[in-house]
Amino acid sequence: MKYSEAIDYLDSKIVLGVKPSLGRIEALCSLMGTPSAAFDSIQVTGTNGKTSVSRMVAAILTESGYRTGLYTSPHLETVRSGCPSTAG
Repeated sequence: MKYSEAIDYLDSKIVLGVKPSLGRIEALCSLMGTPSAAFDSIQVTGTNGKTSVSRMVAAILTESGYRTGLYTSPHLETVRSGCPSTAG
């Protein structure tokens, strides 16, 4: 299978489109006993600057005497693992 065919195949699986909603994740969290209520947390969202903001907030809280943890998930730029975004 060629790369372009693989991309076309993956794209064909997106039949319902995007429906922004927290309904499904709220239902899942409810089934799990709402684990987010077990501890205070800050979630940083948006397009750019999340890692910088998260690190600054963690540093400020740590210096203020709070115990912190920081988790940043990887950003997906391409379906090809380890490759920078390129046309093709």
